[in-house]
Amino acid sequence: MVKKPIFIILIFLLLMSIGIYAPIAHMLDKNGTVAGLNAGIVVPEPVEDQGPLRGVVNPVNSWSHGLETIYQNFLPFQIRTVATVQNAIRALNRPFYRLYSGTVSHSCEFMGERGTNRYYKIELEMSDGTSLSFIEAVNSLTEEERSERIKSQAEAVNRLIRATDEDINIVVYATCGMEFASFLQDYIPDEKSCSKDLELFFSKIDPRAKTGSIQFQNVFDRAERVFLTDHHWTGIGSYKGYEDIISLFRSMTEEILPARPFGETVAVKDCMFYGSYARTLALEDMWDNFSVVDYHLPRYEAEYSFDVSKYPDWSLDLSERIRWLEERHVSTMNASVYGEFYQELSPITFPDNHTGHKLLVIGDSYMQGVAELLASNFDESYFFYWKSYKSLDYNEFIREHGITDVLITLYGQRLVYNSTNDYYLNKIHLDADDEEVSK
Repeated sequence: MVKKPIFIILIFLLLMSIGIYAPIAHMLDKNGTVAGLNAGIVVPEPVEDQGPLRGVVNPVNSWSHGLETIYQNFLPFQIRTVATVQNAIRALNRPFYRLYSGTVSHSCEFMGERGTNRYYKIELEMSDGTSLSFIEAVNSLTEEERSERIKSQAEAVNRLIRATDEDINIVVYATCGMEFASFLQDYIPDEKSCSKDLELFFSKIDPRAKTGSIQFQNVFDRAERVFLTDHHWTGIGSYKGYEDIISLFRSMTEEILPARPFGETVAVKDCMFYGSYARTLALEDMWDNFSVVDYHLPRYEAEYSFDVSKYPDWSLDLSERIRWLEERHVSTMNASVYGEFYQELSPITFPDNHTGHKLLVIGDSYMQGVAELLASNFDESYFFYWKSYKSLDYNEFIREHGITDVLITLYGQRLVYNSTNDYYLNKIHLDADDEEVSK
């Protein structure tokens, strides 16, 4: 019989070893010493506080988020535990979810709320007897919050437009989800479409800029153009967005090359892509079959800034990159397949192009999946991704690199509502900021 003190000591040692394991595993995974330790659960980013105590509150929130991420992702058997618990909670709460949602069709299931989003599972029954399921997110901001943020975000975009020389072409493009589609309530009855908000946002944008957004005519467009378990575009969605953007630029100048024809779709073998929605909700039974589109682009040069030691076999060559991903046999949530396959590239140069046009993109992760294709219509393209905005000296960069065209494109929630409340667009430095300080 084990004496009580020894039993307590054993439990204490077990808990201590588990507590120490997680940060060590995180460190080994981060520096590339050991791969595959990360469970891949998405912990929603904390909303940045703008109050008088933000100097204290935001660092504490950031520290808490980092700690939660480590212990959500690096404890032994964590993904299995989290998935089991989440499924059990959903099963227990399903009657309450349905009560909360009023009269809900069998094709819509409320999956819970995380951060500033409510999540739903939409299931479509086809006439041929097959079915299709996908996850959709709808922001949970109040009407008052939406109104205030639409105004402030439009002002943030206009700040950039008005700081841009008149001879530079500007496009503002929203990469929206189904929440901005007019038919949203047909599938999620208790949520209101944000299409009017998008129209209001664009109506406030300086008319110097051309505006647009990806359009879904019906739910099948959504299922085809956006991953089923993720907010990013599929290959078809990326092409549609690319076509729209090039069309908007060419409406101002036809010197930019016309859109290329759609390429060859390549299915990546042995790769189960658990998108951000699936990982946020810990849904082990929902994933996408990952595929990419090969446009057989002409010769180009590109730079990347990620840690090469973490992905030593990653390649700019698309066929080699596909082979690299297939050899990993991804079948769990411990890989962010989209972000790892489509790394942040900048600059991208097509030396055989002679359009006389150089593009500056102020974008986010959507552009990672379309960067090379979009850049193929210009001589040189420079991409600033979401978290790198604060390093952009806008007017100086335009002068130094001879920029002729500017694209401002963000995920719809981020562009219209500043969903993470971080005001990153306002952190881009302008000449006017220096002039204001010197007064």
